[in-house]
Amino acid sequence: MALVKLRIGTWALMFSSFFVFLSGCATAPIIEPTFEELKAASAHKKNIAILEMNDDGSPIQGIEALAMAELENLLVGHFVVVEREKVKRVISERDFVDSGNMERIHELGKLLGADYLVFGNVTASVRESQLKHRRTKPGKDEFSGWIWEEATSDVDVSVKIVDVSSAVVLYSDKKVGSYRQKSRQERFNDESLFKKTLRAKLISHAVVQIAKSFNRLDKEYSFLASRALEKAVKSFNHDLRTKFPHSGEILQIFSEHEVIVNLGSAYGVKPRDKLIIWEEKGSFKDPKTGIITILKEKKAILKVTKVTSGLTCIAKGSKKTILRLRVGDKIFTY
Repeated sequence: MALVKLRIGTWALMFSSFFVFLSGCATAPIIEPTFEELKAASAHKKNIAILEMNDDGSPIQGIEALAMAELENLLVGHFVVVEREKVKRVISERDFVDSGNMERIHELGKLLGADYLVFGNVTASVRESQLKHRRTKPGKDEFSGWIWEEATSDVDVSVKIVDVSSAVVLYSDKKVGSYRQKSRQERFNDESLFKKTLRAKLISHAVVQIAKSFNRLDKEYSFLASRALEKAVKSFNHDLRTKFPHSGEILQIFSEHEVIVNLGSAYGVKPRDKLIIWEEKGSFKDPKTGIITILKEKKAILKVTKVTSGLTCIAKGSKKTILRLRVGDKIFTY
């Protein structure tokens, strides 16, 4: 299948932001944290800097700029993100080119005031629009048929997070996002007309595909790539919550089904997120490493129903679960 090569421009960012806004409108409203709340929360969050995000080997050139914006947006909820211009300035001044040089990573991390550094790569492709059709099964009393065009974009995003102090890779994974879009869909109730139109469209579509220039700027295809990228980056969210959880406490037993927790939008918490409470079951010391391991098991999982501020939210559980909880219990993003 032929791949379309194109460069994504600023309009793609606008489209992406617009649809993020629309999708957000269908869910509970997001409480934007105030400056004071963000500042207060930052004392409990690690600093992170995106050092590199490239698109080496990607059929779609320029995708790294959009990937950088999406990744920054995701990381803001988990960490304090070092401002991009500062990162670019430090990299330029120190002539940093080797992402495998751990000594340089330590040096750059200290200069940026970062606890963690992020390295990433993104590849994106768009499959040429295909003619698709579907019809009711033979023998049905009433005929229905559909003909449409369908284009698909696939995006792979790789992310590696390195601890500055130890140069240990704390997290490394690749996520895939795919976005499919239908267009020009027609419905038919007459079977003979459906077959006639399908034959004509198959011939016409084949001619058009041969005549197309694959190097032209195509807004439709760029939009597809941006939506696929958005899905790929968002799929890192659960991993980050598990690997780098935020901790809080139960501030108040609000009702027989709800508690108030000191975790809000400044920590990236949103309605429908899950929070977990662990119960310690003892500990042991490893004679080889000297590290003490605490045994724990799940005590409760709560679901965020409302984010009340940048620093608080309301989480819900069953009546039986809430009865087991106490003010001051430790709770973590999950």
